[in-house]
Amino acid sequence: MRTACLILATWLCMACFVTAHADTPVTPEGFDTSMVSILACPENLTPVRLATDAEVNAINARIAAGQLKDRSGATMQKPITAALIREDGRIAYRFDGSIPVMVIEHGLVLDESVEPPAPDDYR
Repeated sequence: MRTACLILATWLCMACFVTAHADTPVTPEGFDTSMVSILACPENLTPVRLATDAEVNAINARIAAGQLKDRSGATMQKPITAALIREDGRIAYRFDGSIPVMVIEHGLVLDESVEPPAPDDYR
């Protein structure tokens, strides 16, 4: 009985840990999080936010399945460690180390129905 209680307690603690961290934004080492408030999508100038652990995992699952493309149409090959997600949740910008790659053509298409880039419409 004691062993069963210990196993159950361990499982519950692990479940709480995973759930709590799923919504935690992933911050690359060396990235100043205060920068998020001044960064914007290079296409439509809307705010961005750090992706959560769950979102990074979902993006990486799509990459592994060969189902994620960037705005240029290239299929993503390498998993990401972190990303900035556009306010509408349709585009993400990966990090290269601690530097966000804020280039329209390198934006990761999270929503297949997103229109082609039209940055001049927002200038």
